[in-house]
Amino acid sequence: MKNLASELSVAQQLAGKRVLITGATGFLAKVLLEKLIRDVPGIKQFVLVIRGSKKYNNAAERFEREILSSSIFDRLREEQAQYLADVVNNKIVFVTGEVTEPLFGLGQLKFKQLANTVDIVVNCAASVNFREALDQALEINALSVHKLAALVRMAGNIPLIHVSTCYVNGYQEGKMSEQLHASASKLIPQHADGYYEVQPLISELLRKIAAVKRHCLNADDLPQALTDLGIQEAHRYGWNDTYTFTKWIGEQIACREMQGKSLSIVRPSIIESTLREPAAGWIEGVKVGDALILAY
Repeated sequence: MKNLASELSVAQQLAGKRVLITGATGFLAKVLLEKLIRDVPGIKQFVLVIRGSKKYNNAAERFEREILSSSIFDRLREEQAQYLADVVNNKIVFVTGEVTEPLFGLGQLKFKQLANTVDIVVNCAASVNFREALDQALEINALSVHKLAALVRMAGNIPLIHVSTCYVNGYQEGKMSEQLHASASKLIPQHADGYYEVQPLISELLRKIAAVKRHCLNADDLPQALTDLGIQEAHRYGWNDTYTFTKWIGEQIACREMQGKSLSIVRPSIIESTLREPAAGWIEGVKVGDALILAY
């Protein structure tokens, strides 16, 4: 009997591949990028889609200032400085784009050129604020999957690895297996192919978002009004918060868009510090459980 574990090799699977990563400015994607650079030297190219910011106009500058400068890369800087420099200079392609915009805001030609340079997409982009304004959470955690699926199709139906959360089960209790679960409210019908029909739900949420924006007379009150709407709708359909609600919606979109294609959904639980690599106890910023630890 064959040992399946011995046949599964990330290094072999990714050798010679061009890997696109979204959300590289975030905590999780930084760790992923460092790990791949350090342990999977056979990767042909990293393609990082990073939106410009008020402080840094383009992806390359933002990478240097906000990602490469992170202490997560200290081990590589200390042990393999030249190798790290070679990877940055020769293997990383920077794309200044926004995954929530059609064609990433690149236009048809540049989007097609991007699709021609990618073999695998790893979607780490997310808003992890549990009480995010509903319009922002919906765009980033759910609707952006449509744009990623468009890239996947144009690239020749390449694999998509979609990072979600293990808390998509919402109010449901008991043992949760690795499958798509219904909303606790049972208000969302299931398609014959297994995913849940979220398009009517999305249309309803967009209508309510537009109504809040239309009726909110004070612009300063709008963020809180949209945050309250997100919590209200999450509770109505069976989730604790806007984050897990919109991540569940994103999973349904991914399953629908990737029917017959290669889709992996990764569901991390609460992420705290690193265990051993690249340095034991590495963490950046105040994360989910850190506030409680700091309080003590």
